[in-house]
Amino acid sequence: MPFALGLYHVTVAITAGIFVILTVGLNIITGYAGQPTLGHAAFWGIGAYAQALLVTRAGLSFWSAWPLAVLVTAAIGALIGSVSIRLREDFLAITTIGVNFVVVAVFLYTPYFGGSLGISGVLPPRLLGVPMGKPAYLVLVLAVIAALALLDRWLRRTWLGLGWQALRQDETAAEACGVDTRRFKVAAFVLGTAIAGLAGTLYAHFIQFVEYRDFGFPASVAILSMAALGGLGTLRGAVAGAVLLTVLPEVFRVVSNYRMFLYGVLLLLVMRYQPSGLLGAGSWLGGWLDARGRRRHAVAAPDVSAGSAPPAGHRAPAAPDQPESAAGSTRPPRPRSGGTPILEVRHLSRRFAGVQALRDVSFTVAEGEIFGLIGPNGAGKTTLFHVVTGVLAPHGGAVRFRGRPIHGRRPSQIARMGIGRTFQLTRPFADLSALDNVRVALGHRAYATWRGALARADTEALTRQALDLLARVGLGAVAGTPAGALPLGLQRRLEVARALALDPQLLLLDEPLG
Repeated sequence: MPFALGLYHVTVAITAGIFVILTVGLNIITGYAGQPTLGHAAFWGIGAYAQALLVTRAGLSFWSAWPLAVLVTAAIGALIGSVSIRLREDFLAITTIGVNFVVVAVFLYTPYFGGSLGISGVLPPRLLGVPMGKPAYLVLVLAVIAALALLDRWLRRTWLGLGWQALRQDETAAEACGVDTRRFKVAAFVLGTAIAGLAGTLYAHFIQFVEYRDFGFPASVAILSMAALGGLGTLRGAVAGAVLLTVLPEVFRVVSNYRMFLYGVLLLLVMRYQPSGLLGAGSWLGGWLDARGRRRHAVAAPDVSAGSAPPAGHRAPAAPDQPESAAGSTRPPRPRSGGTPILEVRHLSRRFAGVQALRDVSFTVAEGEIFGLIGPNGAGKTTLFHVVTGVLAPHGGAVRFRGRPIHGRRPSQIARMGIGRTFQLTRPFADLSALDNVRVALGHRAYATWRGALARADTEALTRQALDLLARVGLGAVAGTPAGALPLGLQRRLEVARALALDPQLLLLDEPLG
């Protein structure tokens, strides 16, 4: 019980708890959505300063002020998230470093924020009229962590959580599956920074004094180190990393002259021998835990072989000319050939610097027609597919799908309109199972609205539908296998199943037998 701990141990536990909250927020941005950030401490500081100002100058209580402080932090996080739409990887990381320095400079050089003196007089919160002592405050911090753990568990089971995982591994493939990566990036930044702001509100009342030095770039590096040490992309890793890197410096205090040396050696050993973190998906211990989880929740592929009876409740896969939608409906049989044009390409051009990849390309594909593009390597076939599906913008010409212009639309919008595709070089979501690869595409309609994105993605009906699609391409037996572990030929089949999950009216196969 926390009340049996000494004051020193309670103080260390509260500090560790606040860093757990910070690391959970960072894990959503970097671990789940794959957006590198080295400025997380800035949002911690924004939450702390907002809370301090609201309680010391606006006269609000802790309970009234913290939701407002979190909202302020989330709003600023949304601005940074909107920047992340156009920046990737190193450029985004450098931008967040700049944000951290700018925020600290504002705190330091703006008199309203107390300048170098900071803001004092942030008293402990009162509960039922009585100031909370440190043991009670520890209970509050633990309650927040428990609530965040439940939130994390729920998010990972939604289309938003599944879309984040796809986005982290391959943004282009995620867009081809209908994932609106722009909105999902912003959502990750809003939620992750809001959680950092929540940690800031708790920190302000814990320290009872807010100063700019606590929220500098070294703090951002420390938070990222905690997430990386424990294992990015897992809640258990975020918790373990934060606790370890908060407690270990206290453990090594007895050898204070060598404390940082031992601390650094530990980090180097983990980076060398467990690059995915102590509890990450690819670590020894994390792999063991995941294997146990898979055995408990093993998914058996339905037996749909000829002459066998389907299991109870099993729905046979749709015929090739009657693909099922994510809602389970079927379209009328499509004509085998002829009919009205489904795809019209007119005078399309695309260049890369001085290389003209496409020049005045025109053709029409009729409803139900099988249409082939033949040419040597480098002729521009894949470039044409990229332009048609929105990965690349044309420099001239037009693309129409069922009479509607689609050039200039985002790939996720085009996918939701009914155009599925595979890639010349396979792009599976390597860390996801074959089943989840297909499930990502089954959510193409859900990603269009927040209500849909927050719905459950792991229902039994959707699992059955994904298994049906895998069975159609002969992958029913490997439904639970990580896609990255499949041989190339099976990865190509998986891409076909993923494209079929979009219930496409037009299917683009880029060297499917290559």
